[in-house]
Amino acid sequence: FAMFTTPDFDKWFSKPVTEVFDAMLENLEQELARNADLITKAGSAAEIEANHAAGKMSAVLTLEGPAGINFDAGRLEELYDRGFRISTLSWNEQNILTGSIATGGGLTDAGREYVRECQRLGILVDVSHISDEAFWDIMKITEAPIVASHSNLRSVCNHSRNLTEDMYRAICETGGTAGI
Repeated sequence: FAMFTTPDFDKWFSKPVTEVFDAMLENLEQELARNADLITKAGSAAEIEANHAAGKMSAVLTLEGPAGINFDAGRLEELYDRGFRISTLSWNEQNILTGSIATGGGLTDAGREYVRECQRLGILVDVSHISDEAFWDIMKITEAPIVASHSNLRSVCNHSRNLTEDMYRAICETGGTAGI
């Protein structure tokens, strides 16, 4: 369950992106509570397996674009406690954490702090949407598996959002994976 936000939400919804994110999260949690007999949050493979054995679907919460938390690494612990297990650093925009596929540019100091805090908590860093430079900056500092949840290989579909073969190998070397 990807909670998608971008700074453009301020224009699209005529309210701060953080308010939109908080409302989306509240709605998701209400729906999960209302349908607890069918679905529950899962924060690990063991929880997914237990839910499956109980006949339930699993909701793995992901943050796609951390604009909704104002790019604040200080909110990651709260989100972890609420079930989030994956986070990107951008959604097609350059921000205080990183460059994007649209702009180029590497990881910032705030981005390095964000990656380290994600990894300290056990939140997987998702490299989808970031620039090639930022990808390699993350590879230099990672201490945990990296994922690309929705980035194909450029050899399959030549788009800047997708991964080179070297990037894919680097992800595999961390113990991570890429979704195609």
